[in-house]
Amino acid sequence: MSTKAFFGRDWDDDGNGLKKDVNEAVEWYQKAVERGNARAMYNLGACYERGEGVNMDLDEALKFYGQAAELGHEGAIKMIGDLRRRP
Repeated sequence: MSTKAFFGRDWDDDGNGLKKDVNEAVEWYQKAVERGNARAMYNLGACYERGEGVNMDLDEALKFYGQAAELGHEGAIKMIGDLRRRP
């Protein structure tokens, strides 16, 4: 996992003593996405799906899940199927 994807995860996970700041996490995820990190793509897709740190946008969620899936991220592949089955 890249440092940026790791730190993004730290910022959105309050189990490690850091203050939860999803806006900061989104910034780190975006930086890691620019470097081709599949986990960051998946995490950013999840942010768009839930509207955490960004406006909820299922099209953007699918875009980032799709990018992660193209790199073989299994969770992203599952999420694409789940989102497409939603009414």
